[in-house]
Amino acid sequence: MGDLGLACQLSCEPGQIVGTTVVSWNGATPPKREQCVTLLNTHLGQRTADVTAGSIVCFGTDGGRVGFFTAGGGAGGGRQTLAVTVWERP
Repeated sequence: MGDLGLACQLSCEPGQIVGTTVVSWNGATPPKREQCVTLLNTHLGQRTADVTAGSIVCFGTDGGRVGFFTAGGGAGGGRQTLAVTVWERP
């Protein structure tokens, strides 16, 4: 699957993203790296996030990096568009 993917049961539908660790961001502006790190460290164990167009979610990668994505509209056919930022490790 990689670091992010769609939640799939009988079929894959947009609206729920699965990852190693994901936490929804509720700020008015996109988060900075430190804000995602704090959010991920205080909300351990979440592997899915429900998203709609415009949702922002912080996530961790298998390689120990941190990032966030903004969900676009569901593209249909079991696809979801995401605008993704992943920061280098300090």
